[in-house]
Amino acid sequence: MQYLRGALKWGFGVLAVFLVGCFIYGLFNRFSFIHGSAPPGLDSGFAYASVLGFLIGPFVLLAGAIIGVVVVWRSKRRS
Repeated sequence: MQYLRGALKWGFGVLAVFLVGCFIYGLFNRFSFIHGSAPPGLDSGFAYASVLGFLIGPFVLLAGAIIGVVVVWRSKRRS
């Protein structure tokens, strides 16, 4: 149970940092994808966060979960 809690905590934490980073990137850069585009600003920030969150988000979540399990395993091993 401790491993699951650590995996979820780290996975969603890393995903949140990734989405915030994508949003901040979109605030200052123009979004352009297959069908749409948006000037720099809130629209572009939400577009980057949603598209990259949908396409790359599951991989980021999985990587964060693996990091969380390793952190819990190392803390159990030390004690």
